[in-house]
Amino acid sequence: MKLANASAEARYGRLSPKVRQRLDFELDTIRQLGFCGYFLVVWDIVRWARERNIRCMARGSAVDSLVVYVLDISIVDPIAHDLLFERFMHPLRRELPDIDLDIDRRRRDEVRDYIYRKYGAENVACVATINTYLAKGAIRDVGKAMQIPPAVIEDACQGVRYTPMANLLERADSLPELRGKDIYRKPELAGFFRMCQAIDGFPKHLSVHLGGLLIGEGRLSDSVPLEWSSGGDIISQYDKDDIEELGIVKMDVLSLPTMTVIEDTLAEIKRTRGVSVDLDAIPPDDPATFALLRSGKALGTFQLESPAQREMAGRLLPDRFEDIIVSISLVRPGPLKSSMDKIYLPRRHGKAPVTYLHPKLENALGETLGVILYQEQVLKVAHDLAGMSYAEADGFRRAMTHDRTSEEMEKMRESFIASAARNGVTEDVASQVFEHLAAFAAYGFCKAHAVTYAVIAYQTIWLKCHYPAEFMAAVLSNQPMGYYPPLVLVADAQQAGVLVLPPDVNHSSDRFTVENGAIRVSLRQLKGMSDGTLNSILAARAEGEFTSLRDFVLRSGAGQTVIENLARVGAFDSLCRGDELRDQLPRMLMLKQKTNRGMRPLFEPESSPQAAELPALTGDDKKEKMFAERELLSLNLTAHPLDFLKIGKAFTRMNDLSGIATGKRVQIIGSVIGYQTPPTRNGKRVVYIVMEDGTGLADITVFSDVQEKCGRVMFRESWLKVTGKVQRRGPRALSIIAEDLTPVVRRISAPADPGDLAANKGSFVAPVDSQVPGK
Repeated sequence: MKLANASAEARYGRLSPKVRQRLDFELDTIRQLGFCGYFLVVWDIVRWARERNIRCMARGSAVDSLVVYVLDISIVDPIAHDLLFERFMHPLRRELPDIDLDIDRRRRDEVRDYIYRKYGAENVACVATINTYLAKGAIRDVGKAMQIPPAVIEDACQGVRYTPMANLLERADSLPELRGKDIYRKPELAGFFRMCQAIDGFPKHLSVHLGGLLIGEGRLSDSVPLEWSSGGDIISQYDKDDIEELGIVKMDVLSLPTMTVIEDTLAEIKRTRGVSVDLDAIPPDDPATFALLRSGKALGTFQLESPAQREMAGRLLPDRFEDIIVSISLVRPGPLKSSMDKIYLPRRHGKAPVTYLHPKLENALGETLGVILYQEQVLKVAHDLAGMSYAEADGFRRAMTHDRTSEEMEKMRESFIASAARNGVTEDVASQVFEHLAAFAAYGFCKAHAVTYAVIAYQTIWLKCHYPAEFMAAVLSNQPMGYYPPLVLVADAQQAGVLVLPPDVNHSSDRFTVENGAIRVSLRQLKGMSDGTLNSILAARAEGEFTSLRDFVLRSGAGQTVIENLARVGAFDSLCRGDELRDQLPRMLMLKQKTNRGMRPLFEPESSPQAAELPALTGDDKKEKMFAERELLSLNLTAHPLDFLKIGKAFTRMNDLSGIATGKRVQIIGSVIGYQTPPTRNGKRVVYIVMEDGTGLADITVFSDVQEKCGRVMFRESWLKVTGKVQRRGPRALSIIAEDLTPVVRRISAPADPGDLAANKGSFVAPVDSQVPGK
């Protein structure tokens, strides 16, 4: 109690009556429920992390708590954002509170190790999660056990996405991408597929939960069965739901890559510009930042980069921090499925009146223009309309989120209507409000969580706006994360005017760095570069920059393959290039071989028997360089494959789509980045495809009729030609409604060993009606 009061005064100075009353209420509740020790455990963990400059914070409903905020566990002021403590905990909710922590991914294990040291290895264990069988896993494991030929197993798995085995067999003839495959109907495989279906949903193995840790008052083995994980961690044999039932303290200490990105960005800004950025002091309504968000250029940012969020930015046109909170909450399957966006957005833009079913709802729904958007609003509505206490209202909300029989729901409805009637609300209005609450409660988003993530989202979009090179370098250094592969992120940086430099043995680091305003590609990005080789190169360079190719070969410790790959991507260009490199490299590789055998020749060999077998070097050939970069770096630095096609006027480049009139038919060509198949209002499947062509991104919407026609092409081709019409949903939200999808079928000529030209998705091929240079 003393700690919370002292911390509150440090946060607020003199406490207002509102803050004082709220703090006292929360502290009394925490003490009454016996959870003071739990809060102190979390406070101690965060304190330890902050003292070591480890970025961390609470997420989820815990952010509704003022005590969590004043103890510096959360970064969000619940008073300023009108958050309800009862959504987090109250006297009628007896289970343990749940404070989840997000921590810098790179340093999360430091925090975990502190917990083990603090409470003892016998008293701490990881929570288990139980992986169960879906169709692909069942086919592969049963097939292996039954010695089914690998080709048959791969055929059965091809085109299968995340689906149970039962659904696969039932829908094999109806899913466009699987139609025409007769493998599921072959009599000789009937027993095999029955066996696969028999284990559908069965536990496959125990895994370590992403961040869950158990902390016991004594030895955990006295109350929980434990075992060693394959990675060497001690884990419980119970999952998180079992643990909660037992009442054992569980903490989620989760790694959040975005926090690592933020730390790396700030460090790079300090290193390159000498500027120390305080993210707590940045303006919350920066016009340039919101202009960037509205433009759909939020790639790499937290929670704002997905196709759905970029589309929402074009429809919502955010210009204030609260819009980010709304966007994060709206772009969820439930709200979109229930058409909440269609009600909220016209009101937000003044094209529809803001109305309430009853005046008593304005207090709860005024901030969201009469639309129920947050779970906390359910509590407020039940409190204001039906006279429930906030604790009772949270119980009411939780009851509606669980499966209930029609009789149970009817009893709840009658009770709500009766309570509202005593508060002067008519039965008709109360009944309508109840239906809205029942529909919302199952999918509503916690506002406290949305606000927390909105803070981080705004920080990342602000950093990208004002320090694009440093921010994108940090994002690229922390892959994998987010929605887009590195080649798309590099293209986005280039389109923003940031130069991206190839790897260089004297300038590249073990991460992407900023060099005179440009991004320098990391040596780690090179295919075949092991940590040991990378460390050896950097250690040798620390003793003095490499002065020649020979110097690198003798001092770096790199093997022949790495040296060849470095040569092909231009990493030796600052030492020698072109014909000079072609001449020197074979002799240097022979020197490397002799050195490896303990020989140091007096004279270097003039030729090498391996010279004719070397892969083509980059030289000055732009196309050859592009192939090498895609194969060895998975990046487009010098050029994009489509740069070598005379596409002509029939195709529209993606950066030109914004100027195309709504409803006009276009043709585009590009590589597939990803798919989304979210739930829809009518239950029919809609597939969203994201594509790129080096000039930008395009979002493709594929409805069921086109899926029927092009289903097998849709999920199996890495490069597509799309014919469709331009659609706009709002001033800046643009997509293409697909009418036809066809594979790209003519290959571009490539140098020897072109590798994987579509970001590990297959070779690049040109459309049949395009012209290939040199043909």
